[in-house]
Amino acid sequence: MTNFQRQVNRYFHSSGNPATIAIIAINALAFLIFAFGGSFLAHAMVFDTAAVLHRPWTLVTWPLFSTDPINLLFGALWAIWCLGSLERSWGSVTLIWFYLIVNLIAAAGMFAGAILLGTTGVLLGIMAGIAAPTVAWAAVNKRETILMMGIAPIAAPWLAIITMVFLWYWAGPAQGSPFLGFFPLAGCAAAYWYADKGRFVIRGWTGRRPQSHGKLRMTTLEGEESLHPKSLSAKLKARQEQRKLEDLWKRSTSNDKDDGPSRR
Repeated sequence: MTNFQRQVNRYFHSSGNPATIAIIAINALAFLIFAFGGSFLAHAMVFDTAAVLHRPWTLVTWPLFSTDPINLLFGALWAIWCLGSLERSWGSVTLIWFYLIVNLIAAAGMFAGAILLGTTGVLLGIMAGIAAPTVAWAAVNKRETILMMGIAPIAAPWLAIITMVFLWYWAGPAQGSPFLGFFPLAGCAAAYWYADKGRFVIRGWTGRRPQSHGKLRMTTLEGEESLHPKSLSAKLKARQEQRKLEDLWKRSTSNDKDDGPSRR
């Protein structure tokens, strides 16, 4: 491994968001190749409802390819904030699977809509690709408020709604078919379900407890006690032992007091 490779590897892992950085890097690399004559990438990575049967891999490659520098710039900035937050919470592997699956569902929904409506449409770009993750972030942080463009405060639920409107407009009216834009929102719905309930359900299936859920606790007059029966019984035994020691101590001190005058 060369020194450059070591530095890149160290940067990816020290950042805490290696999957997010990888998604942005792939988009940036694809854009540069496309900008310098690599038009074949558009054919190979863009999801087109009219050609998906011939290029099924585009169901997952479309959010990794951007042709607009503005789309790429703002999408990268948004991804660092949104995807980075989810990655730090869920882990890199989970984020990658989540990113690919929700965007696959969005593309599959658009394909189904194109068949039902008898029309065609395309999906591409990192901005559209982080629409579903943004909805997931809003589901996890329902009470948060962010400053849009550093100026306008906006609550997380409204952020999710604005994001879905953006995706609907870009996939529908912007391509001449308003109703088609509703179908890619299936990815946003899947993202919301996973962030709100699905991740706990899946961990339950696999026998893993949700990391965000600690032990159930209750408050008593003497402080916080675990609701687990074993911990309760252990604490009761500890209290009984403590009381026995206190009784022994009291008896020993009382005996000393009684013996005192006789010794004099």
